[in-house]
Amino acid sequence: LSMSMGRYAADGRLQRSLEAAVMVLEAVKGFEQKFEIRYSGHSGDSDNVELGVEFGHLPRNDKERLSVIRKMNSHVQMCDSGDTTVQAIRKAVDQMARDGREADA
Repeated sequence: LSMSMGRYAADGRLQRSLEAAVMVLEAVKGFEQKFEIRYSGHSGDSDNVELGVEFGHLPRNDKERLSVIRKMNSHVQMCDSGDTTVQAIRKAVDQMARDGREADA
């Protein structure tokens, strides 16, 4: 999520990011017992933009899934420029290690 995604929407990055989020959220619908996901973003403001999808707490209905997409869209309108990609990756890896989660190969 970045300020430029909203400001320069013609390049399609924001649209593709929102579409990808919809696909992920729709794909896990009905499989809450099988998958655990945490969905967050990063921007110039933060290396951890909370979007309301935490491990063990997937959106339960269309309204909650739409809320995630709206949070993503509104964040790009208000955030500062900058890049916290490396910090976000470190934070995500550390969080998974603390929680005892590991990716399947």
